[in-house]
Amino acid sequence: MKAFGKWLLAIGIIGCITLPGYSQELLRIRGVIIASDSTNMDYCNLLLYDQDSTLVTGTTCYNGVLDIAYNKTGDYYLVITSLGYRDLSIPIALKTSVDLGLITMEVTSYTLNDVTVTSRLPKIGYAQGKAEVQVSNTSLAHLPTIKDILGRAPGVRSDDNGISVIGRGIPEIYIDGKRVNSFSEVEMLQPNEIISFDVDKNPSARYAADVTSVIRIKTKRGAFEGISTQLYNTSIFSRKYSDIAGLRANFSKGKFRGYLGYDYNDLSNKDYIDSYEYNYLQSGVIRNTESSINIYDRRDHQLMIGAGYRFSPKHDLSLQYHLAVSEKESNNRGEQTIHQDDAIQNKFTITDTGEDKSNSNILSVAYVFSPSDNHKLSFWGDGIFYNTTVSQTIFEDSHILENDDQILYYNKGKSNAQTLKLEYEWGVNDNVQFLFGVRYGRSESDIVSKIGYQSTTGDYQTDNAISDDNYAGYIQFTHDLEAIGYRIGLRNESSVYNAKANGEVIKDDTDSKWFPSVSLYSNNLSKIFEFSVSYTSKITRPTFGQLNPARQYLNNLSYKIGNPSLKATINHNATIDVTLWENLNIYASYDYYKNPILLSGVQDTDKPGIIIFTPINIDKSEEWDIGVSYNKEWNWFGLSVDAGVTFPNVKIPFMGSVLKRKTESYYFQVSTDFTITKNTFLSLNYNYQSKSIDLMTNFTASQDLSASLTQYFFKRKLSINLSVNDILRKSYSDWFDKYGYVEAGQYNNMDSRNIRLTLRYNFNNYKNVYRRKSNYDQELNRLR
Repeated sequence: MKAFGKWLLAIGIIGCITLPGYSQELLRIRGVIIASDSTNMDYCNLLLYDQDSTLVTGTTCYNGVLDIAYNKTGDYYLVITSLGYRDLSIPIALKTSVDLGLITMEVTSYTLNDVTVTSRLPKIGYAQGKAEVQVSNTSLAHLPTIKDILGRAPGVRSDDNGISVIGRGIPEIYIDGKRVNSFSEVEMLQPNEIISFDVDKNPSARYAADVTSVIRIKTKRGAFEGISTQLYNTSIFSRKYSDIAGLRANFSKGKFRGYLGYDYNDLSNKDYIDSYEYNYLQSGVIRNTESSINIYDRRDHQLMIGAGYRFSPKHDLSLQYHLAVSEKESNNRGEQTIHQDDAIQNKFTITDTGEDKSNSNILSVAYVFSPSDNHKLSFWGDGIFYNTTVSQTIFEDSHILENDDQILYYNKGKSNAQTLKLEYEWGVNDNVQFLFGVRYGRSESDIVSKIGYQSTTGDYQTDNAISDDNYAGYIQFTHDLEAIGYRIGLRNESSVYNAKANGEVIKDDTDSKWFPSVSLYSNNLSKIFEFSVSYTSKITRPTFGQLNPARQYLNNLSYKIGNPSLKATINHNATIDVTLWENLNIYASYDYYKNPILLSGVQDTDKPGIIIFTPINIDKSEEWDIGVSYNKEWNWFGLSVDAGVTFPNVKIPFMGSVLKRKTESYYFQVSTDFTITKNTFLSLNYNYQSKSIDLMTNFTASQDLSASLTQYFFKRKLSINLSVNDILRKSYSDWFDKYGYVEAGQYNNMDSRNIRLTLRYNFNNYKNVYRRKSNYDQELNRLR
């Protein structure tokens, strides 16, 4: 707390001393850019020239919103460009801010085999070390889901578990500048809502210290009066049938805007899994193997209601309520065999049935105050309330020793989190910007766990209570020169953590750490060469699940338990990024991790024949990543290629010695897009990941081939998409662990190959006018 107070005082002193000297009011050129059909232009370039034809400033506009700033009066001309449209030049006498009203762009096209094709935007560009992906007016807009779209970005991978960035983990995702609470909310986005997104693999001190990558999505915030809706349904044909249905509704009138979204998912899958555990004892080796069939049925309801009111150009208020209800049923059956020194000791048939119910209620509020064009004060407040109940019945039918048993597992938890965030942006002029922010978050969790055994009286029960208070303050300075720019940030985070088990304090910890970030980048240096160099310091704190000391049954020879003594992992990253000829990108990054966390298997001290899987810290690990990507559009055909290599360096204790993990791994992705007719689009995508190492875990090679065909009807109000995913059924890797005197592994035959049929119908030119304004993702992730 003391360190945090000093940090806030420093922010105030620096701001009071520095900012007044930089103050200079900006002049704005505003307007609305529309196409010849009176719809807002999705994307344009805005270039402001002086009378000597010297470019003085430039920017891009989305969804037709023209807004360009400059700090000197004079006579200029504004050039508006967009692929597929004629360039437009407008003379400007800039003495005060100017409103140009409606500006109409005229479309240009060419003919190919009797098909009229409008020129398309380049899909992927690079700026300041970030990949910028254009979706609207490109082939990506015809892909079936948001996950398919995000997975096309260089270094981004999508699977059944969500989205990840190679070498940087799970990204924090923003929609229209506002952070989302869970990936399920991202999945509610439909492809025709998205304009573009960018991927930042090395985010600055503006972002929380545990955020190692960021994806920012821009949507079409439709400027219309009245009501618009969209209905959609996806049928999934795999080993078991699944269905996803939903609707969107927007309302806009005057200063008020409203949004309603509802999704219902009825998902089922059937997986075949073979697993093993080898426990090396002094008296011999216990080999525990199991072949199982796992069937899951899940029903999810998602409801989002949002409203916003713009009192004036200076004041904007928005509210959102998000309800998520989930119910999952499992019915698993496995055949287990236990060997000791190559002799069969016992065989079991194990049936495992369970029910997992959860619900969350989330309320978010946001207020933005913009007293002038170069000043903005933003406030976010969020509250989340999360309940979960897990009940599980496991029956072990012994075939040899006749020591049958029944285990009842019950887990009930209540969690809540609240966050407050205040951020102030000062756009001093076109070249200088200051950013100040403070944030407070509190998370609480109370979990009761019970395990009951029919054959013994050794029942187990714990009541664990965990709380975490997080305080953060940050400052960031950006200075853009004519050819290069730099950004310097500094963030302080202080945490007060308390954990109790059955009323006894097992951890009471307070820490305060500083996290700097530095970035140097080019600003339109040339069309041949652009670059960026960056450094960041990050932290990964243990989740509540990793710290929770409650037992979780795995099988009759192993269980899982948390570790309250875990330390946070500190990461230092340096990255260099080079772009050649606008569409060829090369990058190299180095990561050093202090106290990385891995899930180890160790022998129970009281019963060495039992394996305890628990997270631990190892001393350090290192990783080098080198990657290259290329993308190009040729009229009716588009190509994207992404490839890279990773060099790990980690040491793992095993069987009284040390395993050195230094084997490199490779990844490769190629995507092709075809415009067959003006309403028919075909996409193919192939991913390959070689065998790889993540700390102590070895993964086998994986590959994923998918295809997607989209057809539009009725002036594109109706779209039908047919997609085939994981055609080769090789998208899931097998994995193998070695730690201490324990080996474990799993062979996967997952329910991943499927055919999807998606229908969407748009009423009243559906466009999204409201996106959530939330800020509590950091707390929500720790509750898991």
